[in-house]
Amino acid sequence: MSSSVSPSRRPLWTIFSVMLLSGIIGCSGSTGNKISHETMVKIYADVLIISSEYEEGKEPDRYFEQLDSVLTMYGTNRETFESTLRYYQDDPFRWKELIDLVIRDLEDRRDQATDSSDKRSSS
Repeated sequence: MSSSVSPSRRPLWTIFSVMLLSGIIGCSGSTGNKISHETMVKIYADVLIISSEYEEGKEPDRYFEQLDSVLTMYGTNRETFESTLRYYQDDPFRWKELIDLVIRDLEDRRDQATDSSDKRSSS
């Protein structure tokens, strides 16, 4: 799928897109239980990965299918995710901490994928 965003700027664009989407979703007014901090880091990292697969505004049904699938995998739902997202977004320091941990999680996943790929190519 081609995109007008250069590959070097895609991670920043993806983070911006998800933050914008999160802000829109966060205004919906739903309430629910809060997702644990560790689980939220993993969920949000997965959400960023999903977001990177879709061009802005294209295939929203597929995006939300994927989102719901991720949330179900972690034993939660969109309402609880949105409520937890608002919890983090309401405090800039808490939000920054979450984003920093999500970035670290994504970097760890990338490094693990690279290590696995290197081991397979050397065999």
